[in-house]
Amino acid sequence: MFLLSTSCYRIRLTLIVSLLGVLAKHPCWLEQTNV
Repeated sequence: MFLLSTSCYRIRLTLIVSLLGVLAKHPCWLEQTNV
């Protein structure tokens, strides 16, 4: 069970990091979202 929770935690971190990376590379997306 500990391994499963760890894997889920890693997946969440990967998704968050990837999303932040995309937003950082494409700041125009943030402007469109705010509008």
